[in-house]
Formats: sequence, C-alpha cells, structure tokens
Amino acid sequence: MVDLFKWYKERCNTDGVPNELQSKIITASCGHPASFIILLKLYHYCRPTVDSWKSTLQLQLEKYMNGTHFKIENALRERSQEDQACIRNLIGSADGLDTSLQKIGKVEKYLLDIGVLVQSDDKINFTSEIILRVCINSL
Repeated sequence: MVDLFKWYKERCNTDGVPNELQSKIITASCGHPASFIILLKLYHYCRPTVDSWKSTLQLQLEKYMNGTHFKIENALRERSQEDQACIRNLIGSADGLDTSLQKIGKVEKYLLDIGVLVQSDDKINFTSEIILRVCINSL
C-alpha cells in the first residue's frame, strides 16, 4: 500500500498523504483494496487534516462508497430480529471471533458470503473498518 501512496503523490497530488493519515487509511482499510481506494479518494477530494479525519469520515464516507453501503444496509435490515441481534453481538466483538469456519452459525456464514466478514487464520473479522461502520449505522 505504501507504493500506492507513492503513486498518488507522483500522479495526483504532489503533497501526497501525510504519514499519520497514511497510517489511519491503512488501518481502517484492513488490507481490503476497495476500502483503501474509497479512503484515498475521500482524502483526495476532502483533504482533511489528521485532526479532522474522524469527523470527515463520519460526514463524507457514504458519498465515496458507490452504493455499497446501501447494499449492506438492505441486506442487514432484511434479516430477522434474531439475526440482527446476532449481528449486533458481532459488532460488539469487532476485534474478531476466534473460531473456525466449521464452528460459525448461519448469520456469520451469510455475512461471509456477502463480503461483510472475512476469515484470516482462525479468526473471523469485519472486512474493514468502513464495512464495520456501515453495519453499526444500519442497525
């Protein structure tokens, strides 16, 4: 991802992205390419400072998601109240679930299928902080 920041500086904005914001973008995207590009695009058009980054995310993020947030919101709202309660519990354990694919329930499998969750080693996590934020706002 560092190479992408270099490319951005060479081709799009000679000032580049401040190092501290680079770190925030990398952390928030969790290695998810689409989330990374969304955050870089948000930075490019809004040019927030390190101090205003969090509020810029809250106010502007949905504009840069190309409708992805609507798809996730609709998918979550169509679930039963019991499933939504399970999703809220997952949100509460946003650091990930220590479990294998054989031990997860139908809700977790559904969220994996639609790309809200991903598996890494023996842990299941939200795809990125952006996706987690959409889930929080949806429920």
